Amino acid sequence: MPEVRDFDDVSLEIRGLGGGKFETRFQAKGQGEMVGPFGMQLDAETIRPLLNVFHREPYGFGPDARKIGSTLFNALFQGDVLRLFERSLSGSNDARPDGTSRGVRLRLLFDLQDKEIRPLAALPWELLHDPMDRIFYAQGRRRLLVRHPEAPRPVEPLAVTPPLRVLLVPSSPKDLQALNLKAETDALEAALEQDDRIEVEVLKPATVHGLRAMLREETFHVLHFMGHGGFNAETGLGRLYFERDDSSSDPLDGAFFSDLLAELPHLQLVVLNACRTAQVPGGLEIGPYGTLGMALSLAGVPAVVAMQFTISDPGAILFSKTFYQAVASGEPVDVAVGLGRRELYEDERSSLEWAVPVLFLRSPDGRIFDVPRRAEPPASAGPDEAAEGSGRPAAEAAGDEGLTLGIRSLEPLGDRPERTLDLTRHFDGRLPKDPALWSSAVMPELEEFLRPALAIRKLRLDFAAHASLAFAAGYVLESKSGLDVSIRQRQQKGGFQDWCANDGPLPDAPYWKAEDDLGLDETAPDVAVAVSLTWPVLEDVRLYLERERLPVRRILPATLAPEPGPSGVHNGEHALALAQALALRIRARTAGERLGTLHLFVSGPNAFLFYLGQLAHGLGRIQLYEFDFHKGTPGGYRGSIGLG
Repeated sequence: MPEVRDFDDVSLEIRGLGGGKFETRFQAKGQGEMVGPFGMQLDAETIRPLLNVFHREPYGFGPDARKIGSTLFNALFQGDVLRLFERSLSGSNDARPDGTSRGVRLRLLFDLQDKEIRPLAALPWELLHDPMDRIFYAQGRRRLLVRHPEAPRPVEPLAVTPPLRVLLVPSSPKDLQALNLKAETDALEAALEQDDRIEVEVLKPATVHGLRAMLREETFHVLHFMGHGGFNAETGLGRLYFERDDSSSDPLDGAFFSDLLAELPHLQLVVLNACRTAQVPGGLEIGPYGTLGMALSLAGVPAVVAMQFTISDPGAILFSKTFYQAVASGEPVDVAVGLGRRELYEDERSSLEWAVPVLFLRSPDGRIFDVPRRAEPPASAGPDEAAEGSGRPAAEAAGDEGLTLGIRSLEPLGDRPERTLDLTRHFDGRLPKDPALWSSAVMPELEEFLRPALAIRKLRLDFAAHASLAFAAGYVLESKSGLDVSIRQRQQKGGFQDWCANDGPLPDAPYWKAEDDLGLDETAPDVAVAVSLTWPVLEDVRLYLERERLPVRRILPATLAPEPGPSGVHNGEHALALAQALALRIRARTAGERLGTLHLFVSGPNAFLFYLGQLAHGLGRIQLYEFDFHKGTPGGYRGSIGLG
């Protein structure tokens, strides 16, 4: 998977219209602004299950995170807002020639001065889930989700020469439920001190006056509190429980704690590992400023990580270890939180614990520290080491020219590379011996053949195969893999040429003709795409759909400009640009259409099909088709591989 180096910033603000109605205001750099309806009723029947999502269910059965997250997503993104949002995602996460990619940072803005907005701010937005791309927004580094209590203000990153100094404050008063903070402190301290860029100090005992003295005498960049927290839903006030000198509890509310941390210019980050310190009041009449995480953020702390429910000791240690190592490496704090959540998710997928940490962030880009990155380790010396790392024989490792893989379903067409997948036994000429072989044998064998190649940096693919297999190969070796792939493209006059993603130049003209969609059945859920690069296919596609009576709402024609032809696509970079533009157009389908099937008919070079396959993971269910050239019957298509 390519390394995410930068982010496309998009923001979404929910605004009250009065009378219990709301709208969403969407902005994305370079895409403009759009306003649309917010699609959720704020009645008790709808809101209560969302507010109680982290309460444990009996017998271990919990709520469906994807269902809840998709409900939140569909409420935010509707109509024109959804279409603009999908347009803004075009190209994000796609691998660039240098092996890096762009991620997406989604900012949620809440005007908490508006009483009607407060119940919405209390919802578990960290579960936000895109039902089409099948991805959670708060996990990992590809898609980031950040809460801003107000519009982000410029925050200059604090230049830090390692070590990054962390003050641990473990508080377990004797008159409250006992916590095993010694084990948690020891484990967290040991985990963090394995990294020489982090220095840990522990405050013992965890008294308020001891904290004040420590912060006055020494410089800390991070304050990490572990202990009991509380939240009164009726008053909206949150508390932390410190220790007194006699070890009894000393409650501290959000306002006083914010004052305590004021005027500490080096303190950029506060982590509150205490229950309900991130909870936002859900009532209309309750102000937001007594909530601990929110109060600290509004008081000027650049970044606050707090918990919206209970997190287990092992979960807290795992999250903190991953989080601090990422921060010390120079990662933006929102990336570090996403990586910590992802680690929790992969450790215990049946739990919602990964969504408990909440980030309140004032910085627009998540950079609160300027920490020098460590130098990258040297690349492996040669193919033998690469093979050893991937668990494959050295003979199969790629040299400087990369590894060439052949895929054959049509013969005879040229020499075979040493490593070739021979699928010809499943075909009789161009037709499969049994149509079911596409799914039962051809696709599984292709996946098994290509999966090991994900461990190799540079590949050349040599196709003498059906167009569907070039698309499917791209689907397996998706753009997020970060591979450097060239396609051996056979030329009309003989010989071949290797096409790659940056072999340019691009034509100085429109890529596609401007065409209207062809409407068929407005009640149907599916969409067909007729791609004409080497020869026109639209009429054949129309005849096929009419004959087969497939439930297709419209045909989306995509015809090469100025005209299709055998040499119309100039090189690999042209093929990639065509694929990216078409993928963006396909993503603009309506919500109802995206629930249906995308029927894909293509006449084009293998490089285009491969690149389009790489971009297809967010396009939903896809059915590919092959034309029966042997008979040449008008509309003579046959279904091949189904994906998604």
